[in-house]
Amino acid sequence: MKLAFSFFTFLLCLFSTNSRAGTIRLEAENADFSGGGSSGPQIVDDVGCSGGKYVNTREGDLRFSFTIQEAGYYAISACVSASFGEKTITFRIDGTNTRNITFPQNNAFVNANVVDNYYLSAGEHRIEMIKNWGWIRFDYIEITTSSTPPIEFNIGPLVTSQPTANTQNLYQFLLDNFQQKCISGVMTLKSLSTTTGNDQNEISWLYERTGKKPAILGLDFMDHTGSNPPSYRNNPNLIQDAITWKNNKGIVALCWHWRDPSYKTAEFYTERTTFDPRKIFEPNSDEYKALMRDMDVVAGYLKELQDVGVPVLWRPLHEAAGGWFWWGAQGPEACKKIWQVMFDRFANEHHLNNLIWVWTSDANNNALNWYPGDAYVDIIGIDIYEQGNHSSQMLTFEELKRLYGGKKILTVSECGAIPDIAAMKNDKAVWSYYMPWYGEHTKVAAWNSLEFWTNSLSDSDVISLDDMPENLYTSIQAPAPDKFAVYTNGKSIHIETSPENQYQVYLYDLSGKLLLAKNKLIGTQTVLVSNSNQAYCLLTIVNNGEKYAHKINIITK
Repeated sequence: MKLAFSFFTFLLCLFSTNSRAGTIRLEAENADFSGGGSSGPQIVDDVGCSGGKYVNTREGDLRFSFTIQEAGYYAISACVSASFGEKTITFRIDGTNTRNITFPQNNAFVNANVVDNYYLSAGEHRIEMIKNWGWIRFDYIEITTSSTPPIEFNIGPLVTSQPTANTQNLYQFLLDNFQQKCISGVMTLKSLSTTTGNDQNEISWLYERTGKKPAILGLDFMDHTGSNPPSYRNNPNLIQDAITWKNNKGIVALCWHWRDPSYKTAEFYTERTTFDPRKIFEPNSDEYKALMRDMDVVAGYLKELQDVGVPVLWRPLHEAAGGWFWWGAQGPEACKKIWQVMFDRFANEHHLNNLIWVWTSDANNNALNWYPGDAYVDIIGIDIYEQGNHSSQMLTFEELKRLYGGKKILTVSECGAIPDIAAMKNDKAVWSYYMPWYGEHTKVAAWNSLEFWTNSLSDSDVISLDDMPENLYTSIQAPAPDKFAVYTNGKSIHIETSPENQYQVYLYDLSGKLLLAKNKLIGTQTVLVSNSNQAYCLLTIVNNGEKYAHKINIITK
């Protein structure tokens, strides 16, 4: 007798447009067989099975074809027996969306959910059972109209309590387009000024070949902390590139491959450093102080961007659950605490109000163990690397929607192959934006061909740089240049203003430490700087509501 037992349930909650209809049962013995050669699928008689038969898949694959009369959301399950030990099987629907299901060892046949809600248009469809470990007994697939309660998106405001006007404008732009259009992006480690040769940045590479630029520029603070000196940076012009991109009405996204804060190595991979993220719970430890120091350094750069009106899609501590980066090496509690401490330090000590916080999730039931919490996250991202797979990734979209209750914007925060906009629209899974990684993931056809890039960037439902609204950002103008002067003597900074003008002046070092704050500065103010070999300071001057930011580089030795 078969057991009606679902051991592995994926609840993908969407509204069904159908009333409950009859069940479609696809018998394994009627499927198309392929693969395995002499060890391919084999039909076995068994009176206890549906139709009196099952298929021993052995080393082969099965393909089922069926017709849906009325479009809607359907539940799909499979009846199998893993009598040869625990097995993993890949199910692929309509040649694109895939899900791996693991079946524990069981001599009895078991009904297991493949997906509880999947949108199927009216017409012909197919489901493939692709050998992963192979050698499983397969009875049938069932397709029924879904009755799972719906989850509607209900996205709240930014988690930053007092966002800058430009940050709020960008967030509203994301909200307005979410589920309707996908915003294009690309990652680069090269300066925007590197426009030719083998090191050509990805923006220039795409523009030269497609005539289009993505709307989002992805940058990385990889070389802005750690033991490497600044001269080793992949992109020493990162801050200026971000400002230039915003001024060209683009969107700036920043991640942070955070190098070993102890400075014992210059690594961020777990296997190459022994840095212990659990020290975040020990404020008196050297490791804790190193974490705070690095956060303050990065906050200084983000403050530069805030002071010239640049909002940032901020994505630190990415892919933590994978464990391959040190911040995820010791489990979720330490990682969540680092995120929460960073959020508090950036918001309340550095007064950074230009950040839209992006958390990189997994799409499994363990994901919520790592989640910092709704109060700390604006967008849920997923990193997907499947070469040549331009599907909508609808199964992942719906799983993230379920896990986070439809409360957050969903995005492909990193990818190899770009999801196709037609597939996203057809599957009702339109991500906020996509961000292919730099190098081969952008430039090699096996990941994304030039034809695919051209079609994507030219599609009316994909937002490129050309499509960005002219009035998205409020411009920040500098006061007249003859109203103040800034100069240094190597040990101090002198700020000189005309007697008839009054300025609000704020001077920071790039650790975020406030060196000077004056609501009304008239005449000359002198500020001593640190005794380090090289000091960078950020001066912000406000006059009649207009803001000017000036970066000062002082060589003190």
